[in-house]
Amino acid sequence: RFVDGYAWVSRYDYMTSSTDYYILDQFGGQTKVAADQVTIQDTFSEGLVVAYRGGKAGFINTKGEFEIDAVYDQANRFSGGLATASRDGKWGYINKQGRFVIPNRWEAAITFRDDGQGIVFDRDEHTYKFIGRSGLTKADMKWNVKPSVLGEPESVDEFFMHVREWNKLADMWVTYIGYSE
Repeated sequence: RFVDGYAWVSRYDYMTSSTDYYILDQFGGQTKVAADQVTIQDTFSEGLVVAYRGGKAGFINTKGEFEIDAVYDQANRFSGGLATASRDGKWGYINKQGRFVIPNRWEAAITFRDDGQGIVFDRDEHTYKFIGRSGLTKADMKWNVKPSVLGEPESVDEFFMHVREWNKLADMWVTYIGYSE
């Protein structure tokens, strides 16, 4: 899928049991990703795509080069100049220089939405909260959810949040509805 004029594809070589990644532009150009043993994830956003090397996440640019080193446990796409990333099991938001501008202190963090708000999970309070680009949470907007639920919200509005979790015992998805306090 092309996003911002770019997409990536993988090609598996059965003879060597290796996978090569290529970045395509909308005009038919292609660039082979130079880094060895890289796995690309997600779609391009703001000229970067999440890529894993050595079990760590970083970001590759449209030339196939690591622009942000693979030093994070996990990461998600950029939105409004910030991306969610985790290190040492805690999530925060990094800028395009790879620095945490909102510290990694949350159990979960969700990519900023079009309205300029992110969502973080506070395990101590068992709540999801809106967070602004300044890193401040909005105390008047938080949702109580079942403490074991750490899935990302499917939908969020002013009053309700729907969170899906795979229930292993029931072998099915369960949707919990959190409510705004």
